[in-house]
Amino acid sequence: MQDILGATDRDTTHDLLNISLRLDDQVWLDFVGAIPKPEPSGLVWAGIYILTIAIGVGAISIWLVWRVTAPLTSFARAADRLGKNIRAEPLPEAGPLEVVQAAKAFNAMQGRLRRLIENRTRMMAAVSHDLRTPITLLRLRAELMADAEDRTKTLRTLDEMESMVASVLDFSKATFHDEPQRQVDLSALVESICDDRSDAGAEITVSVPGQILYVCRRMELKRALNNLIENALKHGGSAFVTVERRAGAIDIHIDDDGPGIPAEQMDSVFQPFFRADASRSSGGTGLGLSIAQAIVHGHGGQLRLSHRPEGGLRATVSLPA
Repeated sequence: MQDILGATDRDTTHDLLNISLRLDDQVWLDFVGAIPKPEPSGLVWAGIYILTIAIGVGAISIWLVWRVTAPLTSFARAADRLGKNIRAEPLPEAGPLEVVQAAKAFNAMQGRLRRLIENRTRMMAAVSHDLRTPITLLRLRAELMADAEDRTKTLRTLDEMESMVASVLDFSKATFHDEPQRQVDLSALVESICDDRSDAGAEITVSVPGQILYVCRRMELKRALNNLIENALKHGGSAFVTVERRAGAIDIHIDDDGPGIPAEQMDSVFQPFFRADASRSSGGTGLGLSIAQAIVHGHGGQLRLSHRPEGGLRATVSLPA
């Protein structure tokens, strides 16, 4: 046998396979066979089979991706909760070994941070309480001073000391976030703060939309807004408060007509005990903006300062909606 030749012929009804073999004596041996055409139903079932496999593989792939990324999503949410509330619920310690170990480490870190802040707050409360006693004794002795001018100066110094002690305690509490969250009407809260200031004789204008329900720590947020409004009234003589709602956020603007803050000091004014130049200095402790920023950050928001085109300063509190 020397050569093998093959060919396929097709007619309208079936396929033919022709095979020719040349033998050693130069004689050709031909084989002819019919190849049946596949039934249409066979093609349909083959397509269904392939589609089923593709769907199964796709479903398994999606499940595997979810299995891998789900712990990362949980960690991201837990980190966000921790930034807003040091007493947030710990991560569930379940899943693969690596995930369990990471969750245990995260929960341990959260516990250490909580204890650190609690101890610092307790220490500041104790120091504040202990300092009030000698301040009170000094105040009583100052009242008995014969020289009126020295008595006035001494009492003024004691007032500043007492104010500083109270501000430090407020700053410690602002970073602890121990007040429970509840739903409040943000528009009504801003209006009530401005009305109280207006009743006390302050020149303040407020513009708020309709009801804005917001979950927050009411007393903390009220303290932050009070600090910002007080700054505007001190340095500008008047305040303009507006509340705006936009996609994904709620903005509270507190404007004043004061001298503003030098651009190079915009970030420094948020540091504890920092006081701007003489044009913005009013004899405070330098903790008002620090306390306000800590409270706003504790709600997941941002506090920004900017100069108004018409003059003065604008403080903007942006809260996530």
